This record gives sequence, structure tokens and C-alpha cells, in this order.
Amino acid sequence: MALLKQYDGCLYVAVGDQILIHNYSGSCAPVKSVKLPEIIIPENLSVGQTEVLKREDKQIISLSVNKEYILATTQNKQVVLFDAKLQVIKNFVLNRAASKVRLGSNNDILIADKTGDAFVCEFNKDTPALVLGHLSMLLDILIEDKYIITCDRDEKIRVSHYPNCYNILSYCLGHKEFVTNIEIFNGLLVSASGDGTVRFWDYKSGRQIGIVNCNDFIKDKNVIEQFCLKMDQDNVEVRALPITDMQVHGNYVAVSLLGLNYIQIYSAVWSEDSLDVKHLQNVNFDSQLVNFSLRDRLIILTSDKLLCYECKGDKYEFQSDLNQFYDDNKELITKSSKDDFSVYYKRKFDNVQEYLERKKLRLEGGLNK
Repeated sequence: MALLKQYDGCLYVAVGDQILIHNYSGSCAPVKSVKLPEIIIPENLSVGQTEVLKREDKQIISLSVNKEYILATTQNKQVVLFDAKLQVIKNFVLNRAASKVRLGSNNDILIADKTGDAFVCEFNKDTPALVLGHLSMLLDILIEDKYIITCDRDEKIRVSHYPNCYNILSYCLGHKEFVTNIEIFNGLLVSASGDGTVRFWDYKSGRQIGIVNCNDFIKDKNVIEQFCLKMDQDNVEVRALPITDMQVHGNYVAVSLLGLNYIQIYSAVWSEDSLDVKHLQNVNFDSQLVNFSLRDRLIILTSDKLLCYECKGDKYEFQSDLNQFYDDNKELITKSSKDDFSVYYKRKFDNVQEYLERKKLRLEGGLNK
């Protein structure tokens, strides 16, 4: 999947093994690009592991950007840190595949892997250190103040002291499906889930402050029903359309749901222990959503367009399209694969009936002897 990030008037687009940097405000060069360097193969790897690292398909699956650095992670476990001049600062390989990698506030590299472990690679060190583990796949990670917050496929959000991560402060429990995204929002923790809800938490106590069911603002309810029927054929019990991405900026929360051709925008105001959440608008577009990025501008990448919206008043209004940039890089963008969210759901298995049938056959066989 093509990934979008914005920072300081520039749009960063990760496609394949390249990062394209597009200036839409005049604050940086018109268009720049950087390709990931060759992988440095660690010593003492088996032949099979070495072959995996040498695969041509090095699609970037995680991208993080701040004022000083750009961090990219690929599906074959490569992690690359660039500085603002696009020079390589770090280039190493993870032991296991990552589900999310991001830059911390002090430029440490935070890594959530698919086996449930969380690592931190401090900026002045070359190798990540294991800090905590879950019993389920981790999907997001962040550090806020002196706490590290992680979420997983088993609906849990865990808040641990950092760096003494064995000391757990709280759990934020309430989601009914996997937790896809967590962010800090005006002092609260906000989370999004496969159950179709966005929840706000006092993460230090684990108390839920507020909840929004994004499925309530889906115009065509048949979309939800069709998705549930489809997942039922795969032995998955689903009641809602899942949230595929959630981003926050200022007082705004933007949410995308699986298969919908619009972004939901909410405002949330937290003051004096009171949370006021409102659905402001659905930002519609004609073609299939690929990805989006929310800052002062909302930039949406679809299957055939790149659209830019600007925040005016309390809504995002269409400003312009960036189709020249899209057309120049269309071949790269359309080649990128898409995330399969169905793998995060737990399958239901009924082996009792099969057991009863086998038992009946055994008993009948015994009676016939």
C-alpha cells in the first residue's frame, strides 16, 4: 500500500522501495525522491533467511516523518533512517517482521512486531532492545511522557512505565475487535478498532472517557450487512465495518472505514473533565481510497487521483488536486499492494459436531461386534 505523511508543507509518499517528497506549499524542493539502500546482511544467517532479505520486493509498510528524520520499514524487515538531507543514518534488519514502526519524541525508533514483542532502538545505539511483550500481534505503539502504550489484535491497550516496562500502569479495555491505531489527543489517548468505534481514554487510569461508533455515520447500511455476510462465509463473526486508519490533528479526528469512498471527520473538545465529540462531515470522492494524511490539509490518495483539502472554519474544503504528481508516479503507486484486514479477525471453529459424529460411529461399531 502507498503510504502518505505530511510535514512542514511537504507530502511524503512511500511507494515500493522509494520515498517521493512533493512540495505543495513552497517550503521544500518541488519533487525529490530517495530509494532505500541495499540491505546489510547480518552475519550467521541461514541460507533461507538470507534469500528472504535479498528479495526484490522491498515494499515499505511503515513510514514516520518529523522535522529531522524520515523512517521507513519494509516487509522484508529492513529499517532505514534518513536525515533531512536524505542521507542514510541507520540501516539494519529486524529479527522478525514488524507491523508498525514509528519515531518517538526523542527520535528513538519504536518497533511493534507481529509476534507481540515491542522494541526500542535508542537514537545513539545501533540495535533495538526488547522492552515488553504481548501474547498477541502488536498493531501500534507510541511513547508519551514516561509511558509506552501498545495495542494488539486481542482488543487490548496496555500502558506501561518506560523504561521499566515490566511495571504496568493500566489497561484500556472496551474494544470488541483488534485495535488498529492509537494516538495522543489533547492529553487523552484515542484508539480505533475493527469493531468500528473510536474511543477516548484517560490512559493513566484506563478509564474510557467517550466513544463514537463510526458505523452510525455510514450512509448505506447495506455495505455493513454485505461485509458481515462475506466474513461469515470465512467463519468470522462480524457486526461492524472495521476502521482501517485513524489520524488526529488539532481538534480533528479523521477515520477511514473498509471499502468506503469517503473519510469521516470528527471534532473533539476536551475540557474540565468533559468530552464533546461531533461528526462534522464525510469527505467524499469518486474512486477507491488508497490512503490519506491529515494535517492542516487533508490529502487523499485514491485509485486514480490525489486530492487536497484545506481546513476552513470547522470543515475541510476541496482546494485542488495534485494529479500532475500522481500521473508522474502512477506506475509506482498502482503497483503497491493493499492491506488485508481480514487476517486480523479471529476465526470461529465448530469441531464439536465432527467429534460427536466420530463418537457415534465408534459406538455403533462397538455395538455391532
